[in-house]
Amino acid sequence: VSLGSDHLTKLAKGLQNPEARSFVEQLAGNTDLGELKTQAFKISTWLFSPHTGERLQRPKIVLQQPLRPSEYCSDNKMRHRLKHAIAVRVDEKAAKILQGASIFQEACRIDLKVLFDECFKQLLTLLDDAQSSRR
Repeated sequence: VSLGSDHLTKLAKGLQNPEARSFVEQLAGNTDLGELKTQAFKISTWLFSPHTGERLQRPKIVLQQPLRPSEYCSDNKMRHRLKHAIAVRVDEKAAKILQGASIFQEACRIDLKVLFDECFKQLLTLLDDAQSSRR
């Protein structure tokens, strides 16, 4: 699933803040997205609670990103689908752990293109709002 440069350019036009719009337009024009994918597709598997240090009953799969997925992906099933889609590409063990979750079958019915489009639109809104509030 890919958000092509034409699609990014179209989404950028809806941004109110000129700096945010410029950033997304530059992203759309970037033909080498390897580094961006490397940064976006980092996953950690937690065996212990970061708060208590106690062993978790089940490993927790976490996307390593500046924003929590709940900030740009509203639904728990959608977040699970997003994590699994990324894990399949970068961490087979994490993907298998996610497949064992009770939510997995229902989450996998979500179309990835729709999921990525919705999440990306929300990320762009957050970027636009953040840039506008800096003024």
